Amino acid sequence: MQAAFAPIPKELIAKTEYYDYKDPLSSALTDINKLGAVIVTKDGKYYGIADQRTISKMGMTKVEKGFAIGKIAKHTPRLSPESSIETAIFDFYSASAKALPYYDGEEVSGMVRRTDMLKVMLSLNLLASDKVRDAMSVPVIAIDHNATVDQAVNAMKQHKVNRLVVVEKGVLFGILSYRDLMRYGMVTKERIPKFTAMDRLTKDKVSDICQKNVFSIDADDDINAVIRSFIKNNISSLLVVKRGKPAGIVTIRDVLELSVRKARRMKSRIIISGIDDSTREYEQEVMGELDALAARIGKLKKVEVDYISLNIKGVKTRSYELSARLGLAGRGTISMHSTGFLLDNTLKELTDKLYNAVERKKEIIVTNRKEEEREYTSE
Repeated sequence: MQAAFAPIPKELIAKTEYYDYKDPLSSALTDINKLGAVIVTKDGKYYGIADQRTISKMGMTKVEKGFAIGKIAKHTPRLSPESSIETAIFDFYSASAKALPYYDGEEVSGMVRRTDMLKVMLSLNLLASDKVRDAMSVPVIAIDHNATVDQAVNAMKQHKVNRLVVVEKGVLFGILSYRDLMRYGMVTKERIPKFTAMDRLTKDKVSDICQKNVFSIDADDDINAVIRSFIKNNISSLLVVKRGKPAGIVTIRDVLELSVRKARRMKSRIIISGIDDSTREYEQEVMGELDALAARIGKLKKVEVDYISLNIKGVKTRSYELSARLGLAGRGTISMHSTGFLLDNTLKELTDKLYNAVERKKEIIVTNRKEEEREYTSE
């Protein structure tokens, strides 16, 4: 991992386009599709980035003519000549962005794309000893191919996921992503995004819009194979299979998270991101709560906590949105979300959810192990 402390290679600094906060989003769509992201300025200074991900966060709503790009611009960490590769990986993980601005002095001189950072991780062999099962997220949320698009939207909202596995009589049929829903619901008229009537959602089926050519990978494959597939196929997620059946999902963020926790393994198994001036005073308290959760789970038999990551996000309603991922050694990852106005209460609710999920998963692990033993005995 020593190479990860080297500065970001200069060849990674890519050119970008700049748009003022008030510029219409429609005028930037071509550049966003071509470059992956653009820089948004306000009063001549850096304000944020706009990429396909920030556009998707608009949801299923109508975008009026002249909709300002600044309304979807996302504030992100800034990279600089002092930033190391390890720092950049953490910033990409924390920001969940496709590109980050690069500062050379006082001005933004370009941006670093997430895809290029993946190439660096691959060339440095940072995750050569890791398997897909070490990074994948579980469980897989499935939906029947005959379900309506409206039901799929509700399922994604309920489980706070961006992808659903589509099945037909229990057999894999395809994958439905939030991006598929955006393509389905959006039509282009005069280069201005506008969503179609919502009554279509209650009629059209998931099978009509899901991706049927699913990219997948085995849980026992190397992580490097995942990264190569992301780069080669220009995708951000892969279905993970085990014994031919869906076992989880692995995303670019999962891979970044794996790299982050490997770099920090000797320091702490707790990873907290999203801390700002309003929440910094609570950092140690939050760390204590997560340590207590790890200790509590550690008392369960045959379950071992590998890491816990928490992202803290303040929303416009002055409430907190907490997103946590708990990795179990050799057993995948559990994701949970909670939203509330009090940080301590919201965190308590989230840790309780995680603990209950681990208890349920423990029962599944024991049951599966017994089934495997029966299969072995019968042979």
